[in-house]
Amino acid sequence: MRCQTGNARLTVQYRRGPRWSIQGGVIMKKIRSIIPRALSLLLILGLLAVCSGQSQRASASDEKVTKETKDSVEASKDYAARKKAEYQKKVESQLDEFTRGINELKMKAEKSGAKAKAELNKEIAALEQQKEVVSKKLSELQSSGAEAWEYFKSRVDSAMKELKKSYDRTVSRFKERQ
Repeated sequence: MRCQTGNARLTVQYRRGPRWSIQGGVIMKKIRSIIPRALSLLLILGLLAVCSGQSQRASASDEKVTKETKDSVEASKDYAARKKAEYQKKVESQLDEFTRGINELKMKAEKSGAKAKAELNKEIAALEQQKEVVSKKLSELQSSGAEAWEYFKSRVDSAMKELKKSYDRTVSRFKERQ
């Protein structure tokens, strides 16, 4: 069967079942221009659906990572603050031991002869100055933030090492004089 109107022609053939064919004219042009647009629109809508699902998962994942990072930073700061407090207590107890040791040296120097007493008092004064240096560095450490305490810790360690060396040297000299 054939039907022809203007520029368009409709042909139906019954060979192995009906087969429709529209050739020429306005209908064919419209169909040809609509099909790619419709397919493009469907493809874009599909991609948008997939991307929006991924962006929702990504934003949830980003929030989780941000929260975990904040928690880690807080835990790190807490750890640094605890370590700083422990270190301060340790240094303060060592300073107390040095104070007791210096006081013992002072009492022993009082019982010594005049020349030995003068030399020991001079060394004891130097020890007390070094102890003051350590105390000042410790107060700097106490006023520092948890982030910067490692820097001040190294300075306190160095001053403590010098104080210990001087104290040990003074004690050994005192024992030699007795």
